Amino acid sequence: KVTYEDQDIIEYEYNHEFITMVQAGAEHPYQEIKKEGYHRDQPDDDTNANTSSSQPAKPSTAQDQRFPLDTRVYKKFPDGWYEGKISAYDSQTHLYTLLYKDDDTEQYHQDSMELSEYVENAAPPQRYPIGVTVYKNFGQDGDVDEWYRGAITEYHSKDNSYTIMYGDDQDDTEIISDNGKDIETIVNADYDIFEFEDAAKAETEGKEDGE
Repeated sequence: KVTYEDQDIIEYEYNHEFITMVQAGAEHPYQEIKKEGYHRDQPDDDTNANTSSSQPAKPSTAQDQRFPLDTRVYKKFPDGWYEGKISAYDSQTHLYTLLYKDDDTEQYHQDSMELSEYVENAAPPQRYPIGVTVYKNFGQDGDVDEWYRGAITEYHSKDNSYTIMYGDDQDDTEIISDNGKDIETIVNADYDIFEFEDAAKAETEGKEDGE
């Protein structure tokens, strides 16, 4: 039996799921269970079995999941880095759903080392990994567009800033602080233009197939 902070009492079977719940940070240690007279080798009687099966599942809380919803992630795919977030958590299977900015999804178990790595890749203070691409308009006039694609090449922990290199010219660089919205804006712009280029390519290919 486990007593929660809201005084709800729920009986659990001593199985892998229960052990995982305790190890994940439940506040009630094993000795609490022993006080109720439950032992690993002791079979459930009919009363315990009926009570357990009829008891509704405890809703997912911060205590039984490692990462909150909307936690940012970064994963490197063959074609580059992709940003995403944790969009769902299943308390029964302990699976997290990751939703990337291109609308692709993946699922990982909460004990997955890969999941921990992707969360760490996006964790402050360095929220953007080296190699993340950006897209910036250098046009001085509002009617003139001078867009250039670049990539993050360095992170400076002293002032929480990034060095961005545009094109293949190592002299064509700038340093942008992460204390405002500037870096976020140019990172997001690269996703926007990527989606636009994909849509334009699909439209062109559709026209060619129709000819």
